[in-house]
Amino acid sequence: MRQITRGTRAGYATGSFVTGAFGTVPGLLLLPYLTDSLAVPAAVAGLLVLVPKAWDVLFNPVAGRISDRAGVRRPFLLRGGIVTAVLFALLFAGPFTGVGAAVYVAVVFLACATAYAFFQVPYVAMAAEITEDYDERTRLMAWRMAFLALAILVSGAGAPRCGTRSATPAWAWRSRR
Repeated sequence: MRQITRGTRAGYATGSFVTGAFGTVPGLLLLPYLTDSLAVPAAVAGLLVLVPKAWDVLFNPVAGRISDRAGVRRPFLLRGGIVTAVLFALLFAGPFTGVGAAVYVAVVFLACATAYAFFQVPYVAMAAEITEDYDERTRLMAWRMAFLALAILVSGAGAPRCGTRSATPAWAWRSRR
């Protein structure tokens, strides 16, 4: 088998930045954002964080089946990644407070988790399609894991610096003073 180039390994591994951000930032910021910025009760906020994560367990096999039947994974990666990014930004730009905020975040986070499934499932499956060689696939996955660790560090360190207040629309802060 021919060796995979560093460019191919790095290109594949950059998908881990989506995985790292989606896995880290909501866990660090979504609860305080919901409770402190959007005035959602803590118990409701906890459910809002849990439900989309549980949805992944149920929906990921469906996303996998759909991408397997399509036969090509790249369109799913591109569309799923773009939609995930847009919805992820909207997740932290809630225009409501209280019950309205809870409904808004529930809908947007569930849609974001669905879009993420259409990115993540084909992304993980793609390694087996890039190479059949065990050693090359191991190197490819090592790059993926290294990029994932870097993504977790960067998004984990960077997300709190952005702060939940900066993600809240200015009108919401003015009305709460």
